[in-house]
Amino acid sequence: MWINGAIGTTPSPYRARSGILRHHQVSRTQALAREALALVAALIILLAAVSTARANTTTWTLQTSGTTNQLDGISCSSAKTCVAVGEYGTIVGTTDGGAAWSSQSSGTFGELAGVACPSSSRCWAVGETGGTGSTIVTTSNGGSSWSAETSGAVAELLGISCPSATTCWAVGQQGQIETTSDSGAVWTPQTAGTTATLQSVWCQSTKVCWAVGLAGAIVATTNGGTTWSSQKSGTTSTLYAVSCQSTSVCVAAGFGGTILKTSNGGSSWATQSSGTDQTLQGESCPAGGSWCWGVGLSGAAVSGGSPQWYAENTDTTDDFSSVSCPTTAQCFAVSQQGDIFAASAPPANTALPAITGTAEDENTLSASNGTWDGPPPFTFTYQWQDCDSAGNNCANISGATDSSYTLGHSDVGSTIRVLVTARNPAGSSSASSPETAVVSPAPPSNWNAPAITGSPREGKP
Repeated sequence: MWINGAIGTTPSPYRARSGILRHHQVSRTQALAREALALVAALIILLAAVSTARANTTTWTLQTSGTTNQLDGISCSSAKTCVAVGEYGTIVGTTDGGAAWSSQSSGTFGELAGVACPSSSRCWAVGETGGTGSTIVTTSNGGSSWSAETSGAVAELLGISCPSATTCWAVGQQGQIETTSDSGAVWTPQTAGTTATLQSVWCQSTKVCWAVGLAGAIVATTNGGTTWSSQKSGTTSTLYAVSCQSTSVCVAAGFGGTILKTSNGGSSWATQSSGTDQTLQGESCPAGGSWCWGVGLSGAAVSGGSPQWYAENTDTTDDFSSVSCPTTAQCFAVSQQGDIFAASAPPANTALPAITGTAEDENTLSASNGTWDGPPPFTFTYQWQDCDSAGNNCANISGATDSSYTLGHSDVGSTIRVLVTARNPAGSSSASSPETAVVSPAPPSNWNAPAITGSPREGKP
């Protein structure tokens, strides 16, 4: 099956996740064309980087997936526990943040296109039977065993989202939507209001969901799927992924680097510049933050979105299929080449902390945090230090861990600096302020008014 990336364009040799053409099937002509496009894209990205430059703090690490099969979907219930799925019924899982991935038996040979894990023990995966039908498999024991569930879908399912351990929605070809509210005992079809292939679905709650797909299709429900209504995306490009931070804020990504964002539940969607023209096939917006991550073809990855997006250096040309970010600064991405990458982005200092106040005994000094790059949220801690008059041989001042510090007599003759440590979900890093001037003694201070003794009489002392 071929899916156009955009209306009026030549059919793209790639289609979303389960439908993406496998890398070993690409013809020599297509491969040469793709290489030429990649060179053009690299130039565009380089030019875009001029306006989107930042200190890239992200480290992308290739992990040993244990498979060479194409991987199409990934879901992480925590920073330690993830499940990835792909062709030939492939399922691999980790419970240690990717230090080790182990194969799990899905019981199917069909391609699994999407997976959702609302908890460390409970997951569902959807895809095709290996023919023209759909398949749904589930585990309730962390992947020790998977079992098939009965779906009424007549064509391939491509995406799934489970806002709870009992409730899921799955979407797919021909505008199919299936839902369960009883842990998969019964899957019920719902009317999407479109026949467009739906590539991805995100449910922020058991009532509120969005699904995106072919030719910019977006449908949404606010009543648990009793009714689905179309929303105006403003694009004819195929959207391959959607992820939401709240019931009002969502991001959709797709063909040619398209990124759309809504801040009002989909009443309006606005285009954002992604900084890449590579098709983005995965999107993840972790809860509790304003940072999102997108991944796509030829190793493309972007992060940010509030509102600026930044290109990430992944050091790979793998075609990413999906990404799952359990925190705003930790992500796992899977590729068509069967690889799994872990991304970690601890804070990086771009402007040093500073001290305000006069370096004089009994005065109070205050610290500014400086400027830090990386995905929020940030928290800060402080440690004030005494240094010698030249600013060397610094030592921590016991108990001086607030954002301000009052100088004492023992600081006279020393210089002072503050060590600021920034933390986000991926880790921490520290930066020191420049030293103050040498701390001077306080000027004399009168405690008692001068007094006159003697007799106030002429000629008397």
